[in-house]
Amino acid sequence: MKSTKYKFRPYYLLRPRLWREHIKPIDLRTALSLEWGYGYIRIPKAANSTIIGTLQQNFPEARITSKRVGDIKKQYLHYSDLSLTQAITLPRRLFTFTIVRNPYSRALSAYLNKIAEDRMPEHKKHSAQIESYDEGRLSFRGFCRYLAEGGERDNPHWMRQTRILGIADRIDYLGKLESLDDDLPAIVRRISPAVDLTIQRKGQRTGASGKLHAYYDTECRQIVEAVYDRDFGELGYVKEL
Repeated sequence: MKSTKYKFRPYYLLRPRLWREHIKPIDLRTALSLEWGYGYIRIPKAANSTIIGTLQQNFPEARITSKRVGDIKKQYLHYSDLSLTQAITLPRRLFTFTIVRNPYSRALSAYLNKIAEDRMPEHKKHSAQIESYDEGRLSFRGFCRYLAEGGERDNPHWMRQTRILGIADRIDYLGKLESLDDDLPAIVRRISPAVDLTIQRKGQRTGASGKLHAYYDTECRQIVEAVYDRDFGELGYVKEL
């Protein structure tokens, strides 16, 4: 389905506030379970592979046949899959949750994983733009300047978290990567108190949280604070390195 056609799916047709967004990549970061009654808004670079693995381990979905986390994410039901009746009634019934991350470390993690290491071919198209912002160098400084010039909207891995979360009518539980050991068990208990929790830790770790001072200078800090101002304010993070 082309991105421009997403607005005509029932869920989005009923929510014109979302039409100005790049709906397709955000929609693909949703995971809805009719069997277990939850909706998970997946924030890239915020342990969503660990969370998806844990959900599937503890709350298996009949529609999901893959064992690979990347494929499991695709096989979940998304908001774009809902019928008109579901789009009207379901969001009020689902327990909707997310896990967010400190904007400083999330921006750096996105750069290290998706730009500096070139793990995904589809991310290479951004490299030339980023290099043009720092005299031909592929640098975190150039990445920050690229974000400041509108690049924040280009990819969900570095898209503002509050932009992604806007896809949901409400968030019932907002957890944080920094307190995942407490928040993930609390989320699992909300879905089903009877589950004997098993956490599946997955995904690629960049160690960004321990590298902030090696990459951030005054300019980078000021840019990230400006670009992700709503994330800092609405998600409860302090602008301080």
